[in-house]
Amino acid sequence: MDWSDIRADWPAYARIISERWPKVREADLLALEGEREGVVDLIARATGLDRTVAGAELADWQMGERPVDALMDETRDDANIAGSAAHVPEGEDPLADDAAFGDEDQPDRPMGRTD
Repeated sequence: MDWSDIRADWPAYARIISERWPKVREADLLALEGEREGVVDLIARATGLDRTVAGAELADWQMGERPVDALMDETRDDANIAGSAAHVPEGEDPLADDAAFGDEDQPDRPMGRTD
C-alpha cells in the first residue's frame, strides 16, 4: 500500500491501525490526519517500542494488501458508488426497471442447465 492511499482514506485506516496496535487510540490517530511520522511516534509512545522499531513495524504492515475493511468503510461509500458505474455495460441504465431486460417473466433455469 502506498501511504498516499492510506492518507486519502485516513478515517478507515485509523480504525484498522488501532486494531493492529491496540494501545494506540483511534481518536489520537484521527487527530494526526494521516501524517506518517506522527503515526510512528504515536505507536512508539503507546507501545514502548523504539521509534525505529515502531517505524519498521508500520512499514511491514504497510507492505500488505489494502484491507477490505478500509476499502468498504462507510467513509468511502460515495467513491465506491461512483466507481460502480464502470461495471455497468454501455447503454444500460442502472436505474431502469428490470422488466426492460426482458427475462422477468421467464422461470429460472435449474442449476447447470443451459437449455
